[in-house]
Amino acid sequence: MSAGIQTVGGCAAALQGPKKLEQLPFTQHYLKPLECVKEKIEAAQSDMDERSKARLMEKMNVIEQVEHLKSYPQIQERLKRGELEIEGWYYDIKSGSVSVYDESTDSFCVSDEYQNVH
Repeated sequence: MSAGIQTVGGCAAALQGPKKLEQLPFTQHYLKPLECVKEKIEAAQSDMDERSKARLMEKMNVIEQVEHLKSYPQIQERLKRGELEIEGWYYDIKSGSVSVYDESTDSFCVSDEYQNVH
């Protein structure tokens, strides 16, 4: 399982770029993997406000991490044999809701709805 959490601040910080994090080298290093997600968002969603971009980045990062896990040969073997399932979850701290990434629709849905379908 890969999980993302809303409003933790890492994605918002990553969107501000490395210059804003010059005084925080460990944080800058920690957020480096988000660069590819940031580039996708900036290219496709330039008209969004920063808060919306951060939320989108949180969700896109969940998807990115699911794909990353699937890149490992050991994981691929277990997925193929039906011994493993990978889910991407997004937790909204404010509402307490959990959304699950549904690859078949390329969208997040409330976990109860997802469980009923899958």
